[in-house]
Amino acid sequence: MAELQNNINRLSIETSPYLLQHATDPVDWYPWCEEAFERARDENKPIFLSIGYSACHWCHVMSRECFNNPEIATMMNDNFINIKVDREERPDLDHIYMRAVEAMTGRGGWPLSVFLTPGGKPFFGGTYFPQHPQYGMPSFVQILATVKRAFEEQREDIESHADELTKALMKGYQIKEHDKQPVDPTVLDGAFEKAIGDYDNSYGGFGTAPKFPEPVMMEFLLRTYSRTHNGKALNMVELTLEKMAEGGIYDQIGGGFHRYSTDNMWRIPHFEKMLYDNALLSRLYTHVFQITGKSLYKIIAEQTIDYLLNEMRSEEGGFYSSQDADSEGQEGRFYMWNKDEITRIVGDNDVDIISEYFGIADRGNFEGSNILFRGKPEIKLDAELLDRVKNDLYRQRQKRKQPSKDEKVIISWNGIVISSLAQCGTPLRRPDYIREAEKCADFILSKMKSNGGLMHTWKGNKCSRYVFLEDYAFLSQSLIDLYFATFNSKWLSSALVLADEMVSRFFIEEDGLFYDVPAGSDKLFIDSQNLIDGAIPSGNSSAAMVLLYMHFLTGRADFLRIVERMFKELHDKVSSFPRGFANWLCAMDFYSSPRVEISIFNADKAGLDQLVNIINAVYLPNKIVSFKGDGTEESFIAGESIRDKNMLHERTTVVVCVNNACQEPLSDLAEISHRLKNLSCRTIAG
Repeated sequence: MAELQNNINRLSIETSPYLLQHATDPVDWYPWCEEAFERARDENKPIFLSIGYSACHWCHVMSRECFNNPEIATMMNDNFINIKVDREERPDLDHIYMRAVEAMTGRGGWPLSVFLTPGGKPFFGGTYFPQHPQYGMPSFVQILATVKRAFEEQREDIESHADELTKALMKGYQIKEHDKQPVDPTVLDGAFEKAIGDYDNSYGGFGTAPKFPEPVMMEFLLRTYSRTHNGKALNMVELTLEKMAEGGIYDQIGGGFHRYSTDNMWRIPHFEKMLYDNALLSRLYTHVFQITGKSLYKIIAEQTIDYLLNEMRSEEGGFYSSQDADSEGQEGRFYMWNKDEITRIVGDNDVDIISEYFGIADRGNFEGSNILFRGKPEIKLDAELLDRVKNDLYRQRQKRKQPSKDEKVIISWNGIVISSLAQCGTPLRRPDYIREAEKCADFILSKMKSNGGLMHTWKGNKCSRYVFLEDYAFLSQSLIDLYFATFNSKWLSSALVLADEMVSRFFIEEDGLFYDVPAGSDKLFIDSQNLIDGAIPSGNSSAAMVLLYMHFLTGRADFLRIVERMFKELHDKVSSFPRGFANWLCAMDFYSSPRVEISIFNADKAGLDQLVNIINAVYLPNKIVSFKGDGTEESFIAGESIRDKNMLHERTTVVVCVNNACQEPLSDLAEISHRLKNLSCRTIAG
């Protein structure tokens, strides 16, 4: 492997945009590799592990302050073996070492800075460390000196501490199997009550600043509304989505959401844009549009998806990972304005009302500049004026230096996008979204495989050698969603193949759960098994959802047995901390709540297209849709009660069953639509 020379280090041959950002650091970086650990053992040095991602603002700050400082770099090179990891390429490493730092310090985040023994066990860590002491934190130089001295003088204590921390982390994976039914119905109701306790009744969302959208938890609230018809659950989601749409966390000019808000009112964002946030939020806004029919939710969903299609899509059909927070060396510079700029663009006649509408102040509303947000939501602008102003501001903004993008394609995150495009296409009356979902799925299935298995990332026609549970789980789910959006059985057939591969490669029979990496992968100091639903669902909860769908669609009892065991294993953890297990709660709701099974018989292409529009127009979170064709293509029929039956009608027939209790067959499209609307929790027609 290349040695450090001519200001180029070992990271120069990597494909990760984040690692390449550090390829000219004076730090003698290694990527994660056995060579680094061999050298640490040979030279008896501790390892400094730095984990981040390319769009991370504080990663950039620490890089400028510390990793590009020759004196600090020399100190690192002389006393440590330094490893740099892209958390998006290696979610398994990020998960394990993030848990370690959280256990040591009570907090986590990126950049993640961890000191390891030569054997890879963590013994000290934190997040961002400044160049000079500030914010109540010691400088990075002080940290390096302290760790170096402790490693030399207190080696035995450090090894003992690392062993104890390892034991504590492993204990966290030990799960007591619940000895009752797989899902106690009180778990869902209890989770809703705890969500109410954490909810911000003034501005929506959970907790105080910094505030994250938590779309998966919001999906659980929508399922709660569907299951119980408790209006409080829907109101919680609506207030959150309305306040977010008014705030600076939403890009008022270009569409799409920033990662989180630094205040509790959603006004001041942390500016990077993540692929998964925008995919999950567009889906959430669409679901609330299905329920309420309110145009606001449709508009925000479309603008968010259009942002992804316009800014984040590769020519091949995949979607890029993220867009940076920084441009021109300043966080958020691309998105901020001064009053003079607004006046020149908008004109003297309209600047006052536009400034009032967007909260624009003469001296700025944030650090001397203006972030655009709905300062006074009660102000209503003429639609033509608002469109003109937004278009003019957008064109002017496009002349600025664009924030950089991480142009690697990640299967798991692209799976989330495919699911969202498939679920949003029909309700938003955008068939182009479904076509884009199919294009992305075709790209992944054709280009992101090696030796028959999936590969986690793709960039520059190169795939990584890694693959993770979340890749299989998210992609499988997305193909199921594509099947429901198109009734093209090839997607369901592919999903079934992936589900079988997922079980064979990742499921651990002794534990009753899935590991994040397949057997035979790099051995870490503990096995990676992520159960927590965070910004995205965990691989385990997503796998449970996929296996439930596959059981209901194919009758595979082995899939159901796995899911029921998983639910028993996780029962107590879900009950104690529901916001950390939001997707588990969605899966448990799917398992235990009434399912709407819609089976279609004798439908030609035109009939299927009409039924797609009818079935997917309403919010039915626990629906299973399948068809039995004319024998020219593979068929799947949901519901044990009718799986082996044939309809005698010569025209298209639909049978709707709720928990295997089937109603009379229908052929009239208006009657089918009316029945499904009655089964949904739709509150406003049309």
